[in-house]
Amino acid sequence: MRPLTTALDNGFERFFASLSSHTVDRLCSSSAFELVPAKTILFESDTVPNSLLVLGKGVVQIFLSRNGRETTLLIVKPLACLNTAFVLNGTRLPISARAIEPSSILSIPGVVVRRMFSIDRTFRQLIVDDLTFTQSIMLRELVSLRTETAFERLKDW
Repeated sequence: MRPLTTALDNGFERFFASLSSHTVDRLCSSSAFELVPAKTILFESDTVPNSLLVLGKGVVQIFLSRNGRETTLLIVKPLACLNTAFVLNGTRLPISARAIEPSSILSIPGVVVRRMFSIDRTFRQLIVDDLTFTQSIMLRELVSLRTETAFERLKDW
């Protein structure tokens, strides 16, 4: 883990831009910044996340493993929170994630995320905006998977 001050130079400035200095201080005091190499597993399915992972730079694959096969559900690019709903609810992850190129990740403890979500209106709006953005992407991908043939998806890829 690297000092959090390095995080601002690695794609996270937009994440903090709308937040008050007090909120940034509270988030940063317990968070960690890490540069991860490609192929690093960020989280695995059937685990309860203890930190919110924010992607600042790089690309992350969200996937599902079943019966020895992997299915890619989504490719995530910055700036995005990777496991927001599961951190807020404290529920098990149904998916896994891995970096597919070197990536910068900010890890914010779940207890801090939940506390700030309940007391800071601007942070709450940031999280809600992230959740709605992620949901719209997932629904578009689901519709695409259901309406396009495998050949059309491969051609578009």
